[in-house]
Amino acid sequence: MAENFANENSQGLLLVDASNAFNSLHREQALDTVATTCPVFHQFLKNTYQARTKLFISGSKSGEFIWGEEGNTQGDVAAMQFYSIATRPIIDDLRAYAEATMVWYADDSSACGSFIQLLQWWNRLCDIGPGYGYYPNAKKTILIVKNPEDQTEAETLFGHLGVKITTSGERHLGAVVGSKKYREDYIKEKVEKWITDIEQLADIASEEPQLAYSAFTKGVCHRWRFFMRTIPDIAEYFAPLESKIMHVLIPAFLGRPVSQHERDILELPVRCGGLGIINPVRITSREYVYSVAVTKDLVSLINQQDQDITKLDLGKIKEKKEELRKQKEEFLSQRFKVLYNESDHQLKNHLDQAREKGASTWLSTLPLKDLNYVLNRQEFQDSIRLRYGWKIQGVPSKCACGNVNSIYHALDCKLGGYVSMRHNAIRDTAAFFLREAKCKDVRIEPALLTVQPSSFSRKTNTQDEARLDVAAVGLYAPFERTFYDIRVTHPNCDTNTFKPLDKIYRDHEKEKKDLYEERVLQSEKGSFVPLVFTTSGGMGPLCTVFVDRVSEMIADHKKEAKSQVKNHIRTRFRFDLLRSTLIALRGIRGRSTAQHLELQDVSFNLIPQKTSFEVS
Repeated sequence: MAENFANENSQGLLLVDASNAFNSLHREQALDTVATTCPVFHQFLKNTYQARTKLFISGSKSGEFIWGEEGNTQGDVAAMQFYSIATRPIIDDLRAYAEATMVWYADDSSACGSFIQLLQWWNRLCDIGPGYGYYPNAKKTILIVKNPEDQTEAETLFGHLGVKITTSGERHLGAVVGSKKYREDYIKEKVEKWITDIEQLADIASEEPQLAYSAFTKGVCHRWRFFMRTIPDIAEYFAPLESKIMHVLIPAFLGRPVSQHERDILELPVRCGGLGIINPVRITSREYVYSVAVTKDLVSLINQQDQDITKLDLGKIKEKKEELRKQKEEFLSQRFKVLYNESDHQLKNHLDQAREKGASTWLSTLPLKDLNYVLNRQEFQDSIRLRYGWKIQGVPSKCACGNVNSIYHALDCKLGGYVSMRHNAIRDTAAFFLREAKCKDVRIEPALLTVQPSSFSRKTNTQDEARLDVAAVGLYAPFERTFYDIRVTHPNCDTNTFKPLDKIYRDHEKEKKDLYEERVLQSEKGSFVPLVFTTSGGMGPLCTVFVDRVSEMIADHKKEAKSQVKNHIRTRFRFDLLRSTLIALRGIRGRSTAQHLELQDVSFNLIPQKTSFEVS
């Protein structure tokens, strides 16, 4: 409609409001229209609407109601479709009768053209609309006059109808049509409201940063995209909003302020190493251009008043979407390269790790308590700092083992049992998913058969008490037993610092194979798979194949999409790694120096125990 409004032959735009539209729909007439226009939908709607419905009175303590025999039922999932089909005869009649260009969205109708065309269109709508239950409400109808000098003519033709006449502009289906100044004032007002939303979200983030972050990335920021996609040239008006995001919201999420370089990284999608905290100034123009490109053919049909949707080339639209998606990915790739080259060596390593497949699932998943995906404030902020190698506050400078403490030492130090806890968490989860995949004889830490050391190469572990982490039958073949051994390595420790990630995985997989593969193949007559993880959430090549196969089997058994099952498995593993890493980071190591009695010397019921020299 903005395009039609700008047409040189148009004098104005008429935005029509109908009185109590959905409740006033002539139900019998509407069902007849559906029967002829969309027969496959008729039986469903007939079953729902052929009888009168109970309309309960709000606030009534005794459950009072009235019988409804007209209109759509509030809350009905088919109400929108039903109403749209029911008003189709009105649209067909107006198209044949009037020359104005019109657009309908359910009960919201609008027309654009000369004043004479609009008046003709309005009078016809008032004549035929009530027959279908559509009652135009002149008091809430708005006429936007394009040229102020035409206002007198508009008042002469429409003044007696009670229609509101304006030369500035008006909101239309969530966007805005009108003068440039009105558009600017409208978006400024919206931005002020969104700034208030950001301030309120920042208050929540000061206590619950994970929940606030999820609310922002999955809800709040997407409300802005509609305006970005429908109103051109508004990027500059988002500057105050971006300032509030950078200086108020992000510090509330992270517990620390960020530099401009860090802010630029955080706006990248999580798959690119960022946090997906969008910069509205940067993306606004791109969103509008992409939206116009995708909807171009549909807009053309609407402007031609052609209702034959089969003329819309869906294949062409799909190709355009794919082309734009590639353009966006190319832009993000180039943007990442620039930021990556501006980073120091440590940050580069962390960005490489954050971009691994599955490493960022803990950020993109919903914080569901039932799945134990909820992190408290300290855990969430520590996780972000680990992601980017930032300094973590409150960690002791000296470890209980006597060494200088650091993030890397805390994750490697075996004192306190946190390394074993991390390993065992992954082991138990792997066994759980093998059972879910309907594998047989799933065992944790199965003992290997005893062997003669002379029968194997020097590197092979031939100890009698040797055990692997998990064994299962049937993952790759019906009766094949596969042994799995798990290793969790820290990619930023001294031995891995200057190694690329693919070499870290290869080295650890080779080391595990050297220790166990020959023994499993020859003695156990099974197969061996090393599962290598990193504390940053990455997986080695063989581990990726394992997850893919387990996902395939679970999806087949449960009749679910494989991609969704795989995402769930990756997320479970990622949270196991994340939680065990966070515990190791701040966990207590060593024993207390306070003097306490041993448990065997304690009488728990406080009754003195007799000693051997007491006489009964």
